[in-house]
Amino acid sequence: MELVNSIRTRKKTIDRMLQLVEDGIGGRSPVRISVFHALANETAEELIGIALARFSPIECILSEISPVVGSHVGPGTVAIAYQAGG
Repeated sequence: MELVNSIRTRKKTIDRMLQLVEDGIGGRSPVRISVFHALANETAEELIGIALARFSPIECILSEISPVVGSHVGPGTVAIAYQAGG
């Protein structure tokens, strides 16, 4: 893992995450999206809603980060993963 950006507001963070996903997808399909969170269900659900509308994935998964990983990243963490094409 490496730091991609350092952004201070939640809205800008979500916008940047979605832009990185869009850039990575690069117009390929089908798309699958997974959103993971550590005690941030509301933000994760917001991110899922935007991703559903923006990328029309064939599969979308919402999951909690395990306590082991959560102890390292901390509460409030939200992550997104995708698979495009194939």
